[in-house]
Amino acid sequence: MGDFGDSYKMGFGGSVEGKYFLNENIAVGATFGYYSFTGKDELLTALSLGTESSADAKFTIMPILATVDYYFATEGFKPYVGAGVGLYSWKSKVTIPNYGDYEVTGSDFGVAPTVGFCYGLSEKIDLNVNAKYNMIFTEGSSTTYLGVNVGIIFAL
Repeated sequence: MGDFGDSYKMGFGGSVEGKYFLNENIAVGATFGYYSFTGKDELLTALSLGTESSADAKFTIMPILATVDYYFATEGFKPYVGAGVGLYSWKSKVTIPNYGDYEVTGSDFGVAPTVGFCYGLSEKIDLNVNAKYNMIFTEGSSTTYLGVNVGIIFAL
């Protein structure tokens, strides 16, 4: 996944999303997330600068996105496509033995095309499964990651 995927392992995190249906097929909303990634062994070895101790590298991303989704069905199995657009706040923290901690933060614009489906578990509860390809427009290197998400939707 570009330069980011060359340096960091698979990460973990979660998000909260609110949606409002304009009609039976189109929903608009907002999402807030928090995702954390750790450095790959090659990166940590390079950062250790020849010392016996291992360096530590963490990267966190907090997206705040406006979203729109189109649902192809309205009951039962409901496949959908969508997109999110907004701000990705991020922090990179590196700890190098005998040298200390180094931290860089920033915020960049990004987009997140999404494909997924909802499956009705009851009248007010759906299972939601999707894949979201996050593209953050950072300067100097590409920052992209694929999120595979599973969640529960509660209708109000």
